[in-house]
Amino acid sequence: METPHDETCPEDRTAAGDRTPVKLTLLIDLALRAELEAYAAVYAEDHGERPGVETLAPVMLEAFMASDSGFSRARRQSGLAV
Repeated sequence: METPHDETCPEDRTAAGDRTPVKLTLLIDLALRAELEAYAAVYAEDHGERPGVETLAPVMLEAFMASDSGFSRARRQSGLAV
């Protein structure tokens, strides 16, 4: 399944470096899982395809981190770069 894109997800993310997937296991509670499933259902209504939660979660995390100006500022100031 293709990675979902919208106005919050830039089309060209390869400039950020190596895009090779790395497996990461997260434990989430049932309520969050239900919210992610609901999000996928709404996404499907809008875009005609239903991505799995495992596809949506990384894109959502990436968008969240990219939108966190405090994190970006602290990272620049500390010299921590990807």
